[in-house]
Order: sequence, then C-alpha cells, then structure tokens
Amino acid sequence: AVWSAWWEAGPGWQPWFLIHPEVKIRPGATVTALWHGDGHLDLFVTGTDGAVWSTWWEAGPGWQPWFLIHPEVKMQPGGTVTALWRGDHLDLFVTGTDGAVWSAWWEAGPGWQPWFLILNGQFWVFAGELSRDPAQRAAGGPMGGGRWYPTLVTLADGGVFALTGHPLIGMYGDRFYDYDERHNNTKPEIYRQQSNSWHGVDKQLGVSGAHDYAIYYPRLHVLPHTGEVFVVQPLYSRLVTTNPQSGNLYSANRDDTTPPYAVDVMDKSLCYSPGSQQVTRAFTGPQAIDGMYLDRFFTSQPTTSVLLPLHHEENYRPRVLACGAQQAIVTDLGAASPQWTPTAARALTDPASGRPPVRYFCTATLLPTGDVLVSGGVTKEQYKETNGVRTAELYHPTAAGGSWSTGAVAAETRGYHSVALLMPDGRVWTAGSEFNDTSTPNLSIELFEPDYVAVADRVTIKSAPGAVGYGQAFRVDYTPASTAASIAKVVLMRCGSVTHSFDGDQRYVSVPFTTAGSSLTVTAPPDGTVAPPGFYMLWLVDTNGLPCKTAPFIKLR
Repeated sequence: AVWSAWWEAGPGWQPWFLIHPEVKIRPGATVTALWHGDGHLDLFVTGTDGAVWSTWWEAGPGWQPWFLIHPEVKMQPGGTVTALWRGDHLDLFVTGTDGAVWSAWWEAGPGWQPWFLILNGQFWVFAGELSRDPAQRAAGGPMGGGRWYPTLVTLADGGVFALTGHPLIGMYGDRFYDYDERHNNTKPEIYRQQSNSWHGVDKQLGVSGAHDYAIYYPRLHVLPHTGEVFVVQPLYSRLVTTNPQSGNLYSANRDDTTPPYAVDVMDKSLCYSPGSQQVTRAFTGPQAIDGMYLDRFFTSQPTTSVLLPLHHEENYRPRVLACGAQQAIVTDLGAASPQWTPTAARALTDPASGRPPVRYFCTATLLPTGDVLVSGGVTKEQYKETNGVRTAELYHPTAAGGSWSTGAVAAETRGYHSVALLMPDGRVWTAGSEFNDTSTPNLSIELFEPDYVAVADRVTIKSAPGAVGYGQAFRVDYTPASTAASIAKVVLMRCGSVTHSFDGDQRYVSVPFTTAGSSLTVTAPPDGTVAPPGFYMLWLVDTNGLPCKTAPFIKLR
C-alpha cells in the first residue's frame, strides 16, 4: 500500500498514514507525485496487476479513491510513471511489458485518453541488403540485385514481399559486381524483420529480357484465407509486340515465353503463393476491357487498384477495384471463376467528350464508411499536369457493381509522384506532383474532407487497447452522438504505405462485436491472412453511416 507523511514549518513532520490501502502496489515501487497549482496533488503508481493507478488530493475533499487509467495496456509492475503538467494538460509516460514507451493524457473536457505508443522499442536501423543471387546473371558474369520501382506488400506472417523493379545495370567505378543484364528483377524476395534479412524466391516471376516491357510498381493485394498475392496487371504478355526503337518487346528468352508455371499466365491477372512459389490460378487480365490497364512500356503503372472492404458477414470475401481508365472495373476473387467486369457508370464526365475522363496516376483511398475516394490524376498526356482531373470521385461498393458519385474539386493537380493517405480524423492527406515535367515541384499539401467531417455530432472513442492478438476479445468504450444512433460497424483499417499513386497495404477489415450500453466487446480478426500484423486505425461507424471523430491506433499481433 502507499503511505504518506507531510511537513510544515509549524507542526513539523506528521505521522505516516495509509492512502486507500485497498489497492496493492509492488513493494518498493516508485510513487510519482506532482503538484498542479497550489491546491491539487496527483499520485501515480503501477500496481501488482501491471496497470497504472492514480489518486489525487485537494484541501476540501481530501484523498480520493484510487482509479485505473485504461488498464488494457500493461506496464512493468513497479515501473516508474513519468508525469508532467503543461498548463491544464497532463501527460503520462511509462514502459510497457512489451518494452515500448506508452503515453496517455488528460484534459478537463475529454478526460483520460487511451494509451498510445510513442516508440516501439526500436530505433531506425539499416535493413539487410537485397540478395546477390547468382541465378540473376548470365553464366560466368557478375551477380545482380537491386530494385528500382518495385512494389512491397506485407504478408500474412509479417514478412514483406517485393516484386519486380529494374535492377542496377550501370557500372559505377569499380562496382562491376552490381551489374545485372536484365531489365526487370524477376526474382521475388521476402524481408524478415526477425533476422533483418532478405530471402530470395527461387523461381522467376515476370519477364526479364524484353527491354521495354516491365511492370513497375505492379498492383498487388494480399488475399484473405489463402495469403496469396493477387497481381492485377499481367506480368507476361503476347499483346506487346512492336516498338519503333526496340522492335519486338516480346522477349525470346525461354523463361519469358514459356513461364515455369502449370497455370497459363499469359495476359492474365494471377494469384501467387509465396509459400509454394506457384501461380495457383489466373484469369484474363483487365486489358480485355480497357487497354489502358496493360502498360506496354517500362514505366510505372498509370492505373491503380484497391482491395475493397473485407466484411466478416461475408467471411471476408475479397473483391478488387481497378480504376484510372475511362472504364472502372471490379473482380470478385471469391467466385469460382473470377473475371473482370465493368462497374456502374461513373458520375464524372468530360464536358468536351461527354464521357468519363481518363485519370492517369490517380490514387484510390479507402474511407471508414467503406467507400473509395479516387483523387488526383491527369488526362490527355500522362506526364503533363496542365490537364489535371481535380474533381474527386467516390465509389460505393456493392456486390452488384457499386455506384459512383462526385466530390469536392481540389485546388491542385496531382499527377505522377502523387500520394494520398487516410488520417485518423477521417480526412485524406494528398500531396506530390509531376516533378519530371516542371521546373519547380509542387510542395503543397491538401486535405480532402468527406461529407461526414462536417458533422460535429459524432461518436467519440473513450478507450481502446493499444494492442490485441488474433481472435482476441477486447473492450471499446465510447460516447455516443446525441442522436443516440447505435454502432453498426467496427472496422480496423491498416495504416497505408503509398507511392506513385498506389497503396497496396491499405486494408478495411470489419469485425464482429456485441454492445452493452456505451461499451463494445469486439473480436479481433481471425488471422494474418485477413489482417496482416501491424498497426491499424480503429473506427466505429453508426447506423447513420457516420464514423467516429478520431480513430485510435491499435497494433494487431
């Protein structure tokens, strides 16, 4: 228990007394005490249960009972709590049992906020070098490696899968050992954080010898249940045949013309298993509907794609949207025989042609409502920002092909090198421009505000855990909106990693829950195929379709 004594000049030291001994503290644990102003004293300790306890004293009411500060995050028993008042704002810092630094804060209005990670216990470190694989070179030649314009996605086990990209082919000084005669790095690699190293995949995936045909930044998505990597654009093609400069782009290399897979992959979208190193299935690629979905040269893909929301009510059935061409398309990968099909007609049209505009290098961003924001892009010429498409589009997914609407008009054109990311307050951060075609880069940042941002009266999350395990039940406390609308969905949205108009790691995963008053008991996703390990934003969406004001971060492990 915590004992206290006090001293003043007149009476001197007073006898020790117990401060609410019903709460047990580890013997010898540090008690953090700090005054706020002249009349308020706070105490903080870590209990034998690993939670942070607090009490306070003022002259009138005296010592108050101990209370817990969000006990779902566990600290080292007996560990020190660092506390700091700044005006009327109080910050706490502790070390968790996971070795990470956690923080929580208090203000008079919102009260105690959930613990959040300051640092995950590790500083930035150099990752292991990419593999120097002898199979990536001609017989007797130097070893190759390296990737320029690859795509990286997080796998079900937390590994990072890297595919394609141009290897280093120049010889700089004495670095002849870096030479690689291929025009596409066809050896997938997987980064393992535990060993801080890359592990090469034995079998080639993609075309290596066709100089002008390389799928840079391929659009990849990790599928639920199987953990397969879905590749949107064909990695092999017979459609790319002529070019005035280089002639036939369809390489004569055996591995390019006769891929080492039992499944026919020519001009197909495909599902690839990193574990078995096999293509498990393939179907006609999106270029069959709109040729813009097959990039015939060695540039970044001008179109984008997104894995649509995964709903637990549908057993996380995967669907993918591809857009950027005049015709947006979807595929249902839960079907026995998937195929690309057109979506409903887009609402946005070009006044000159009366048809939907092409959006080269647009970005698709998942929103907590389950809608998809399509922002940025240019039309007419891929790398000319004089013809920007600034009107936002919103895709509303349904099993029947969805629907489209238009949103606000941006002040800036966002072309090649542009990005967009969902923020914890529900707005979308947009930035970047086509630096190659202008003397000065556009360094401005814009925030897109979906309609729900203007609604002040929305749910507020009061507490949620900082980390949960797969299948684990956890509690979320919230303050409802004054409309008393009930919670319709609980959603985990993976923090994105976006570049060149594509975010392959973003993910929308709804999870089951039960309600008791203004508390929810939520069940975490079942495994890493549904939601790969890492950090997510936790969203509550009410029956009016309005998401909570701010999503706390939660680590899934």
